[in-house]
Amino acid sequence: MSTGLSDTKEESNHDHQESIFLSEHNKEAQRDLKEIIRLAKEADERFEAGEYQAAKSSLAAIPSMHMAITEVCEKNYREEPENTEEAYRPGNYL
Repeated sequence: MSTGLSDTKEESNHDHQESIFLSEHNKEAQRDLKEIIRLAKEADERFEAGEYQAAKSSLAAIPSMHMAITEVCEKNYREEPENTEEAYRPGNYL
């Protein structure tokens, strides 16, 4: 017969692990955001200097970082208790 304590402890451990996972991914996403800003500034400077190929190179890394940040945002949004599946509608933009 299960007392439910084991299940609660497992759920608590899972929630803690999920919190650590989100925390680490949030830190990575924040670093990526800062890097996107740096790359955009670098691309702007290069473009202004007529260094078009170099500007293009600066911009090349942005899409993959954008995708990673978007995934973290979606995961965080879904983890908030007030956001249900019905509230989540991919493709809605502010």
